[in-house]
Amino acid sequence: MKKRTNSDLSKISLPFSATRAVDKSSVFDMRAAACRKDAGKKGASRREERLDLLRIMGLLLIIVAHTDPPDWLGQLRNFDVPLMVMISGAVYGLSAGAGDPEFGSYLRKRIPRLVVPTWTFLFTFFVFSSILFQLAGKELPFPPKTMVASFLVFSGIGYIWIIRVFLLIAIAAPLFLLLHRRITTNAVFFCILLSIYSLYELTYRLYSNAGSSFLAPFFNDFLFYLIPYGCVFALGLRLPSMRKRLVGFLFLTFFCLFWLLAFASGFEATQYSKYPPQTYYLSYALSASIFLFIALPKRLASYLLSFRLISFISASTLWIYLWHILFRYCWEWYFPLVPAQLDVFAGRYLMILSLALAMTYMQKYMIEKIIIRNQLQPAKRKLLELIFLS
Repeated sequence: MKKRTNSDLSKISLPFSATRAVDKSSVFDMRAAACRKDAGKKGASRREERLDLLRIMGLLLIIVAHTDPPDWLGQLRNFDVPLMVMISGAVYGLSAGAGDPEFGSYLRKRIPRLVVPTWTFLFTFFVFSSILFQLAGKELPFPPKTMVASFLVFSGIGYIWIIRVFLLIAIAAPLFLLLHRRITTNAVFFCILLSIYSLYELTYRLYSNAGSSFLAPFFNDFLFYLIPYGCVFALGLRLPSMRKRLVGFLFLTFFCLFWLLAFASGFEATQYSKYPPQTYYLSYALSASIFLFIALPKRLASYLLSFRLISFISASTLWIYLWHILFRYCWEWYFPLVPAQLDVFAGRYLMILSLALAMTYMQKYMIEKIIIRNQLQPAKRKLLELIFLS
């Protein structure tokens, strides 16, 4: 998730002003430029900028969900995770080499970039929480079972399930890419995806009616997330190469399906069909995601990404997400101390997001400075980059 450089840090200014990026030696600007250059090997650099901006939107909407938004906003933004998965598929498809995907090589690179930063954050989170509650003379609210579940990316402390989704997608990504390249006809490709998804829905209905079993963890935590989100990822792989008419047709299909299911359910919130993702939830999520893909002008995306703040967020989505978890809990723990004027959605959202941005910026700034000043050996440098700059 993210972008790296060896540039001089002495010229970096805080990115939280809305100044345009002019210093090309800035570590974060160079990191973003390098990623766009890689994605542009197939002539898709401008499209990659649009995907970067959509990924930022997905991150910001996920944080909205975790700051107790009003009901209407909670429903409106309820397409964030499928948007992130769809965009991940599009970026992976554009950046992958021309040859057949190397399964082992891809996993060796991708899995550590998700797992190592997450485990580092969780360790920091639990240590910080322990110290905080000991000083307050209170019992830590996270028993060992919760800690273990968090490191295994199960439910745990909450908010970590998204990492599990991306880990599952990472494992299956080369297979979906292979399918995408082997099946060149759009109609056949989408029929295969539809068949896979229909089998999933059938399995889910049968499993739900059959009750619990010893296979419950496998179904509930893995299979019932891998298949639907895998299909969304595969759709993302195909999306950049599709004609506008076909993309528009997909939008209308999901849009009409959503309204049909909304009428049938009595306009129930799609949130009730999210765990695991079902047709009602995905029809809304994909119609909204594809609409944004169609509606977002490429020039606007390119312009916005020229701002340091936007480019910085694009290069730091994983750690911004992780740090927001800590500050979300801090807000909850210290709720009585929060001024009443800030105890509204806008106050919660801006405070948590700002703190996550600031913490991520300071982290990256310090790690880059350590790397440059100490002239670390490549192995140590790669380790620090893997942990703190992903």
